[in-house]
Amino acid sequence: MKNLLKIYIGMVVFVGVLYSQKQKYEYIPKLGDLGYGVKVSIEKERELFKMDIHPVTPKEGIMTGHVILYGHHIKPPYKLEIVNDTLLFLNGVQISPPLQPKAVRYRDSVFHESVKEKFAWKEDYIKHTNEMVKKIHEIYRRVAKKENYNLKIAMDSVLEFLKKDEWVKEGKIEIFGVDTVNYTSIGVREVYSNEKQIEFMVCFSPYESPKYTKEERIRFRRQSLEGMKRRIEKILREGKVYPFEIEEFYFLLKVLRSKFLNLGEKYLALRKIGIITNIKILLYNFDPDEYPPIEVIERELKPRLRSFYAEEIKRNLGYLYEKLEGGKR
Repeated sequence: MKNLLKIYIGMVVFVGVLYSQKQKYEYIPKLGDLGYGVKVSIEKERELFKMDIHPVTPKEGIMTGHVILYGHHIKPPYKLEIVNDTLLFLNGVQISPPLQPKAVRYRDSVFHESVKEKFAWKEDYIKHTNEMVKKIHEIYRRVAKKENYNLKIAMDSVLEFLKKDEWVKEGKIEIFGVDTVNYTSIGVREVYSNEKQIEFMVCFSPYESPKYTKEERIRFRRQSLEGMKRRIEKILREGKVYPFEIEEFYFLLKVLRSKFLNLGEKYLALRKIGIITNIKILLYNFDPDEYPPIEVIERELKPRLRSFYAEEIKRNLGYLYEKLEGGKR
């Protein structure tokens, strides 16, 4: 009887392992999912993630390294410029603040419409929350200035305001990060009554501290951009890749050029490489004619690959690495 039980347990474990491996190997990401429950066709998604940029090649600049912007390979020489003290451009393409694909606006508009219909029972919800946001900002700035920029007192005052609001069932403040020199960034979350849990967040963005004038906040922004500009220039002068690690770029290019992986597998492979953001921008804007041949990249970058990192990427790719190299699975 004990032997039969052992055999039964062994079979269950074996079947479970096979099932988990099957799940692992057959998993394909859901392309067409924009988030927030908004789904579109692959064709529509491709259209929404297309980034129409027009880089300008300067006469002089940094000739080494590689730059990938919004899925496009930018040709050297590279020149970075700060515009209006608030924007950073590389070869005429804005990189900070980063450009957003049409998919973001499309997803948000569809989502907001669905929320609007869902909460139609509370028509004055948006009006009331907008008024609360303005009041929270006003209280925070006024109290902070009055109390010699004691941020704790300012945030306690905001919390008191929330507790007195008849709509607020529960209020709390979450501090996302405090820089007492340059800025304060906090968030406020409230849970509303009427058996409907609705949250909204008020963030005091960088350089919004009431301690500083508009001119000072612009100066802080320029200083931040100048630091970013120096870091990128250093990366390129060292022959590296922006904004990826050398290993990421090498395998990224192999994945994007692969004839053995389908679109879903390429998406999954890029995630396994370690690229988390803007994967769909890379997929849908990749033009092989813009990029150097893989042989050129191999000669230029492969000797500089950190073997332990490259091997780690191979392990993360798993069965996809075999397909990437032309093997069958």
